[in-house]
Amino acid sequence: MKVAGVRKAVESIKFEENPEVRVTISIGATLCNSYTRFEDCIELADKALRRAKESGKNKVVYLPPPEPSC
Repeated sequence: MKVAGVRKAVESIKFEENPEVRVTISIGATLCNSYTRFEDCIELADKALRRAKESGKNKVVYLPPPEPSC
């Protein structure tokens, strides 16, 4: 997942003036489909972000979009 590369890039940032400072991020990700409402997509990404933070931070959590209802 390319999002994990973003997390790693942020984690590797070094500050010359303050080298002991460490920066990390948590990311919640999902995919939006043409049948997924935008609001539902944002809600799912937010849920993934909460899970990332609850599981120890500096993580990427992906939640797949729901299956379309027929």
